[in-house]
Amino acid sequence: MNLNVKCQKIYDIKTKHELYSEVLVRNCDGIKGADNIIKYAHDNGICAELDEQIISYTLNLIKESLEKGKTYAFNLCDKTLEVDGEADRIIEIIGRLNAAYNKIWIEVTEDTDFNNATVMDNINKLTDSGIKVILDDFGKRNSNIEALLRIKFSIVKIDKE
Repeated sequence: MNLNVKCQKIYDIKTKHELYSEVLVRNCDGIKGADNIIKYAHDNGICAELDEQIISYTLNLIKESLEKGKTYAFNLCDKTLEVDGEADRIIEIIGRLNAAYNKIWIEVTEDTDFNNATVMDNINKLTDSGIKVILDDFGKRNSNIEALLRIKFSIVKIDKE
C-alpha cells in the first residue's frame, strides 16, 4: 500500500498547549482525501488491514518523535473495531515497534456502533493496554450521551456543526 500521511497538531483550547498530533491519511494508492479512502476501504472490506498498515507505517516514520515523548492519535475506521481480535493486532503492532502504549491514542468515529459487542470488547482491550481512546465528533450520529456513559473516553472531541 502506498500511503501519504500528515500529522496535525491538536491543542487544548484552555491552555493552548499541544496535546497530541493526529495522524491523517491524505493519499492511499492514488486515492486522495479521507472520505474517498474510507469509502474505498468500506467498499473493498479492507478497513482493518488499512488501519493496521497506517499505524505500522506511521510508527516507523515517527519513531524518533515517540522516543522524545510525543503523543500520536490514529483514527480507526468504524468497521475496524467490528473485527474480532483487532485490538490484539493493534496492540501487537505497537509493541513490536517498541512504542509506549500511553503515547498512542485511538480515535473512534461517530459512525462506530457502540452497541456491537465486538466493538466494545476491542475498545476495552485497547484501554486496558494503556492506549487512550478518544471519541471524535461528539453529537453526530452514534457519538452521543449513551456512548459517553458506556465507555471511559480519555478525550471527547465536540463537533462544531
